Amino acid sequence: MAKALDIIRVVGPELGLELNIHKIEIFWPSCDDNKHRRGLFRTEIGRPALGVKLLGGAVSRDKGFIEGLAMKRASRAAELMHLLPQLRDPQNELLLRSCMGIAKLFFGLRTCQPIHMEEAAMLFDKELREAVEDIVVGGGPFFEDLQWRMASLPIRFGRLSLYSALEASSYTFVVSRAQSWVLQDHILRDSGLCGMDLDFDNALDGLRSVILDSDVSSFTSKDTIPPKAQHVLASALFSESVQDMEVKFDMTTRQKAILGCLQAAHAQNFLLAIPIDGLGQHVTSGVSYYP
Repeated sequence: MAKALDIIRVVGPELGLELNIHKIEIFWPSCDDNKHRRGLFRTEIGRPALGVKLLGGAVSRDKGFIEGLAMKRASRAAELMHLLPQLRDPQNELLLRSCMGIAKLFFGLRTCQPIHMEEAAMLFDKELREAVEDIVVGGGPFFEDLQWRMASLPIRFGRLSLYSALEASSYTFVVSRAQSWVLQDHILRDSGLCGMDLDFDNALDGLRSVILDSDVSSFTSKDTIPPKAQHVLASALFSESVQDMEVKFDMTTRQKAILGCLQAAHAQNFLLAIPIDGLGQHVTSGVSYYP
């Protein structure tokens, strides 16, 4: 690694490649003290002990490091949610919900153990629910657990597709690890390690407790993992949620009828349309905007 850095430092400038030494970090938890040997790596290169960020995800086995990074991202997303009302347009507020650092948080859900992401997911869901409540009813009454449950279902089920981070954490980690199983075996081919570790087994057990009526045994072997695995698990989770809604929330006949109508073909297409006031193509809500 030290030789590779030297080559890049010497040859790189001719090719337009400049090393930013202050952004380079070496995380090598299984290494002995060689990485600290004088002269091997430049002193400006960081040597964090707990973990690093790689492609937006945490590379660490430290619970505090993973939770701290996840909470920082959830907090930043929450801060941006609080600024949404300044748009003064409920449809744009919904359309821009996925542009608030949410992608980074959901990337963490795919790469980190669900148990370490739980607190951040709960914070994110709490702030998202409050933001949606302000859009739908202007912070007033009539937005309870049933309305939040319905809003967090996909558009094809007639709702707003505002995914709950806590729900997503139940299956995204399992899917990510399962889909990269072959790659993991290739990378670790000379290590003597094979199969999945305890993190995957624990996450799979947690998934079984969430999706009670679905068989997830196909995820126990790399040879039986279904194609489009995330779609399979997400569909199973949301289908089970829809089936349980009528029982769990004791829905009235009116509520059942509304849900059925919203599941009709193209009923929710307005949520994806570009707002054009001149054509009357916009969404109104319970929020009052004043000059």
